[in-house]
Amino acid sequence: MKLSVSVLICTIFFLNSFAQNNATEAAYRHYILGQNDKALAEINKAVSDSYFNVRAYPWLIQSLILISSFEEENAKRFGNPNINNLKDAWFSLQAAIKRDRSNQYLFQILSNSEKIMLLIDEWSIKHGLSAKIDDRLVLYQVYMEIYDFLKKRNYRNTPNQGIAQYGKILQEEGSTERALNLYNELIKNNTRNPEIYLAAVQIHKIKGDFEAAFETVRKGTAVVPSDNDLLAEAVNIAHYLGRENELIEDLTKLIKSFPNEKGLYFIKASLLSGFNKFEDAILYYKKAIEIDKDFFDANYNLGVLYYNKAIEINEIKTNRNLNPEEENNFLQQRNSYYSMALPYFLKARDLNPNNQSLEQAITLIQNSIKN
Repeated sequence: MKLSVSVLICTIFFLNSFAQNNATEAAYRHYILGQNDKALAEINKAVSDSYFNVRAYPWLIQSLILISSFEEENAKRFGNPNINNLKDAWFSLQAAIKRDRSNQYLFQILSNSEKIMLLIDEWSIKHGLSAKIDDRLVLYQVYMEIYDFLKKRNYRNTPNQGIAQYGKILQEEGSTERALNLYNELIKNNTRNPEIYLAAVQIHKIKGDFEAAFETVRKGTAVVPSDNDLLAEAVNIAHYLGRENELIEDLTKLIKSFPNEKGLYFIKASLLSGFNKFEDAILYYKKAIEIDKDFFDANYNLGVLYYNKAIEINEIKTNRNLNPEEENNFLQQRNSYYSMALPYFLKARDLNPNNQSLEQAITLIQNSIKN
């Protein structure tokens, strides 16, 4: 089995850089011969022999990346990565960090450690390997120690994806409050990970605290205005609390700051439509479509808006005793709205040709206009 070209190039570059190390030279020879298991053993030996040497930190980082790449290759080809190889390398890094937390490589080590830790967790679940919650918690608890240390040192952009995963594991084992405290810590620092806000919102909702859920999701949409799941959750909670007007105000401010975020226009249009503000809703749907002409939801909803207006006029016509002239005026108004709906429905059909309700609406419009 051969490593991928990118991994091999990385390996050759890095191993050449450390040619003075006997274990490194041996690993390089094994890689050249395609003997990846033996090369991996030499890498692990080098990590084990040198992780207390501060000057070896770059080597530790690259070793971790190489080991993970090798195991990822195994996972893709054979579906059986060696989780223990990853764990050994990962714990070696943590030992190095704990011994000397003042060096310049600390942040880089944590960033790479987090990626591998998430990989270990993902593979453990996917392949049923060491998937007990206790095993996974060990990894994350070590990570949390490092994260807390970095936070105290005021490192900017401290990695937080691992905390999101750690919070999920805490929830699985029933430690909901601990998970919420973790999420709130990140939210307080304006994390840009939407999963953090959504996870905190779900906990608040389970507890029945929809006010806290609403404030959390509002902060999330302010920080990550492009996330559709956050926007949808904001609408749901605002509707539940009857606070749609507050959300509309939030969206108005966000649109000024993020004028190219189509989702903001779409959500505002949907809320305005709910308040029967027909013209305003049309305006914002059209703004969303200006940004993205292939935005299915905006095309569909704008078509529905015109379509429903035509249906409403048709019902008025049906329920009144009209003279021929009045009836003709109503028919013209109805067909005018049908005609405005049609191009948006046709565009939506192009984007989603299997939508039966859309097909039925198009057929009804075309037949009505003909007659």
